[in-house]
Amino acid sequence: GRYAEGIELLERAYAARPHPSVLFNIARARVANGQLDTAIENFEQYLESDPSDAAPVREMIGDLRMRIALRNTVDDGMRAIRAGRHAEGIALLSRAYERRPHANLLFNIARAKEDAGELDGALDTYRRYLETKPADAARVMERVAQLLAKRDAATTARADVRSHAPSARTSPEHPKEP
Repeated sequence: GRYAEGIELLERAYAARPHPSVLFNIARARVANGQLDTAIENFEQYLESDPSDAAPVREMIGDLRMRIALRNTVDDGMRAIRAGRHAEGIALLSRAYERRPHANLLFNIARAKEDAGELDGALDTYRRYLETKPADAARVMERVAQLLAKRDAATTARADVRSHAPSARTSPEHPKEP
């Protein structure tokens, strides 16, 4: 949308003739434009007019503050993952998901687990993501199939190594105890 232009026009209207409803509309436009901090300020200014809808507006402000905190948690988690601190990033994204479930968080958690080599955890989280019926389901199902093949190959390789490794009990360096 053209929110920036609309906000500018509303601000001009408010400067020419201040009215609480215009301030309220500026705040709503800022929310729609992703300017949550400034929207909170505008809503708080609106509340100074002692409007009849003060209770839902206060609730909206609380929700916006929670959204800001969640956005910060997600941003911190993504930064940690990019820095190679996968466990930290997964924990932060998981905390955000617990507070407000969103499919994109599941996808990012799955990717981080995959990058960290946690194939079973990644597969489980991708499956949970697919339960949300995302638009990219076909692509994610292909990724799941690749991970299953990778996991199965690794399991087979470990089994081969174990079956060909000398037993510690029969090794000359490790004689049996009496």
